[in-house]
Amino acid sequence: MDRTHTRFRNDDRAVSITVTHVITLGITAVLISGLMLGAGSLLESETERSAEGSLKTIGERLSGELSDADRLATEDDDKVTLRTSHPQRVASSTYTVELYDECDEPDAWMIREYEDENENEIKDSCLKLSADNEDVTVFVPVSANVAEDSEARGGSIEIVSTGDEGVSIQNV
Repeated sequence: MDRTHTRFRNDDRAVSITVTHVITLGITAVLISGLMLGAGSLLESETERSAEGSLKTIGERLSGELSDADRLATEDDDKVTLRTSHPQRVASSTYTVELYDECDEPDAWMIREYEDENENEIKDSCLKLSADNEDVTVFVPVSANVAEDSEARGGSIEIVSTGDEGVSIQNV
């Protein structure tokens, strides 16, 4: 009996198959983990890009609507109220719209004061759109007389223009 036990101790014929399977499973697990991590970061960057594109589109539409309301209220006693409908969410995140009379945010370097065709100085008014769950902020210039800084959540937004005082935004 002693002799048989010694004979099996020196037998290593099946060891190479077992070691091969263990190494193959280990390499497969590492590769799958790497793919999952890569796919997660790709999805996150695509979500941010989608949110940024959506916020730019909403901001440009809202900027045009602010200009329209400002043009419609031409007299001192005119009051124009526009109710606009925009998406409530962008990239599965709610967002905030802020209207600034003077856009002095450091990230809004592209928005500057300018003069119109009659050499009237136009303030550097802007919209700041920020997604709540994403690290995305977009600035859009506004070519309207802004009454005061105001803020609204995404969705239905009311634009109020009071003639010479200018425009403001609020939630409906």
